[in-house]
Amino acid sequence: MRKKRLSALLTVLGVAGLLGVLGLRLWASSARHAMPQLSMVHAGADGRVYVVAADNLYVETADGASVSVTPLKSLGLDGFWGDFAVLADGSLILPSRAQPGDSVQKEMDIYQRKPVTAAQEDSEGVALMHCTLATRQCAPLRGSGGKYFKADRTFKLAVDEQAGRIYVADTAGQRLLILDMQGGILAEDTNDLAFPNQLILTHRGTLLVTDTNDYRLLEFSITPDSFGPAPQEISVAGWPGFKSRSFPAGVGENADGSRWVVLSDNGIAHGALYRLAPGAAEPIPVALPAGDVLDVAARADDMLAAAPAQLPLTPTPAQVPTHGSDLPKR
Repeated sequence: MRKKRLSALLTVLGVAGLLGVLGLRLWASSARHAMPQLSMVHAGADGRVYVVAADNLYVETADGASVSVTPLKSLGLDGFWGDFAVLADGSLILPSRAQPGDSVQKEMDIYQRKPVTAAQEDSEGVALMHCTLATRQCAPLRGSGGKYFKADRTFKLAVDEQAGRIYVADTAGQRLLILDMQGGILAEDTNDLAFPNQLILTHRGTLLVTDTNDYRLLEFSITPDSFGPAPQEISVAGWPGFKSRSFPAGVGENADGSRWVVLSDNGIAHGALYRLAPGAAEPIPVALPAGDVLDVAARADDMLAAAPAQLPLTPTPAQVPTHGSDLPKR
């Protein structure tokens, strides 16, 4: 009898603990969306810097002078999530509406690190859209044949305008996609990926991806309509601080081939920045004035890092000037 009572008590405590965790995650999710923060930075082909902070899009010159501030609500987007891409004419590709709601089941899936299913994306997923900032006019990208990318949870974008292709890391779907410029799906890669995160087109014409939960970078050869054979792998195991920050979440590349990588903890937070010089076997940790790098964006010869303050980083890690920006700080 005592064993049965103890078993029942442990079951109750286990359920209560799980509900407590889910409740905490739901609260944290709500608080996260409500907290103004510098969350995403991209460098445009026009030399300008595009930043999302506190549900506004800030556009600045390369030296930090303000060009414009656009509330995302004016583009029909209530609450930023996922990623955005800046095209050569200054227009944007970004999600077309707010992220699907966080149900208890979704929070449980996230807590258990379960990938989103194709059925979930099809029923709840959000299409991308193309927006012109000057007119604030947006058009959804729903392809031409009915098969187009729909995002649920988070994703990352890279665009090759010359080839007319959008590359997507569907993080929770654990897959990579090649889309046409209308969002139609042309190719998919799901082989041995564990929550792929940021991806960039390198100067060699390859696609470099942070395969976050596999602790590695993957470099794919690509054509406009397909992924190449087995990618080249760069493991981050053994990098300085790997035991506390094991998950590659961000990556960028300069014109000289220098690569910058963000390693985060298992909550994809407290990001640390590393520079991998061309041909180098070992990365160089970059000491920052403020920690927790959230996102990185490459320019020709330096790097922008989204952190509690916006920090452009020169290729000399010892010299990290503070950006002369009046953006709100987290």
